[in-house]
Amino acid sequence: MKVFVAGATGFVGSHIVKKLVAHGHSVIALAHKRSDEVLKGAAVEKREGSILDLNSLRSTAKGAEAIVNAVGIIKEVKGKTFDGIHRQGVENLIAAAKENGIKRFIHISALGTGAGIDTAYFRTKEAGEKVLMASGLDWTIFRPSMIVGPGDGFSTEMLALMKKGPFIPVIGKGEYKLQMVYIEDVAECVALALQKPETIGQTYCLGGPDIMTMNEVLDFLARWKGIHKPKIHIPLFIMRPAAAIMKAVLPNPPVTLDQIRMLLAAFTCDPTVASRVFEVTFKPWADAIKEYS
Repeated sequence: MKVFVAGATGFVGSHIVKKLVAHGHSVIALAHKRSDEVLKGAAVEKREGSILDLNSLRSTAKGAEAIVNAVGIIKEVKGKTFDGIHRQGVENLIAAAKENGIKRFIHISALGTGAGIDTAYFRTKEAGEKVLMASGLDWTIFRPSMIVGPGDGFSTEMLALMKKGPFIPVIGKGEYKLQMVYIEDVAECVALALQKPETIGQTYCLGGPDIMTMNEVLDFLARWKGIHKPKIHIPLFIMRPAAAIMKAVLPNPPVTLDQIRMLLAAFTCDPTVASRVFEVTFKPWADAIKEYS
């Protein structure tokens, strides 16, 4: 099958591209620039475009038999808003799919979507899901928990921060829960969904087998890497106004109020259904991180 992958050069999308090729599919990789590296080989064709540009999608999606949308942002930056990426981008992909006769559509959403958490991230994620569900296409939605793996925005950056600073900073008390899922397991489920018509019209939560507090995660990393530094808990009454100020004065703040709200919400899920449907045994985070850090 020829699969059009939006977000093919990103962390999640690049792993999905490789997994699709491994399963025998050919890929049309949507990239902002054709020189962007995704995967070398005859099975991948790079086409330049953006999910914010419907005209580019009309031509770049030609010849595809399925679409995988792996585009997402965790904070707004210049030219990229939550609404534009998570809702309008999905609408554009749906329009391109219909114009090109593409019925199959797999969408990467996020755990916590639809739970009523009042953040722009989740409001727009939910809006994108609703648009897809009403599209008439053969959709499958995945809601992964925090995705980790080579090049992720959590494990590798957290380790770098722990090694560099004089102490290990922790937002709040650090008792909020994390459930991390390995990118290879997420990509495997996406690839297998194309072979399973019973997944059409279904939403699956994806999460690893371990649920840990932030304190437990940091303690594990410190022991594993031999880092002997104190954890300093930064109270929320300091973090919240600090995040608001950083958003007002910095073009790309290191943390936002929305991110703090999502972190404290501590979303977890039971991956049993997805594990059974896709016959995937989700790898524990403590095992997964040793493969890439």
